[in-house]
Amino acid sequence: MSMITPMAQQRTWMLTSGSCGVAAILAYFGAAFLPLPDTASLVLAFAFGPLVSIASLGLVQAWKEEVPRVGLRIAGFLGAAAGITVLAMLTVQQALFAAQADIAEVDPSREALIALSDAVHFGLDIAWDCLIAASITLFAIHYWRRGTFGRVLSVCGIICGAGLFVINMAAFPAPPDSIGWLDMGPFCALWMLVIYGHTLIGARR
Repeated sequence: MSMITPMAQQRTWMLTSGSCGVAAILAYFGAAFLPLPDTASLVLAFAFGPLVSIASLGLVQAWKEEVPRVGLRIAGFLGAAAGITVLAMLTVQQALFAAQADIAEVDPSREALIALSDAVHFGLDIAWDCLIAASITLFAIHYWRRGTFGRVLSVCGIICGAGLFVINMAAFPAPPDSIGWLDMGPFCALWMLVIYGHTLIGARR
């Protein structure tokens, strides 16, 4: 009977985490910035959350330690929770947008209904931001012990995670970009792309 060695299992986790993480970020940028058909954009947007969840949990197992530290486990849990939350946010958001389109222009309660429905997905949005900001920050702190490159990643990740949290809390309940503030989302996504790309490359060595 064949047995999977710890090293082989770790490599599998690295491949899984790295692949899902890179795919998640590509889906994020594709849905946000590419001129795709609506259905294709929705597929990419809805795939983003589950991929983030798998990548976050996988990154914990991919770490080259026999027993992952508590902070690393918490980072993975928060990242997985963030992925589920952003999927809920995006699906609810798109359903609300469809419902808003059905409200007659002459309906006197139109503005109030739109404002109320916007508040629902804005609330889910800040929940996602808080969870992913905490996850990024904790993962970044853990990278400090990974040599010079790790320290650069650590500092950049802490700045991204803390910046995302502070700016979104200051702008709450509106998303920062809707009021002309800096959106840290793309910067956090780029940091995650480097992390998961580095993990994927490490699995192939």
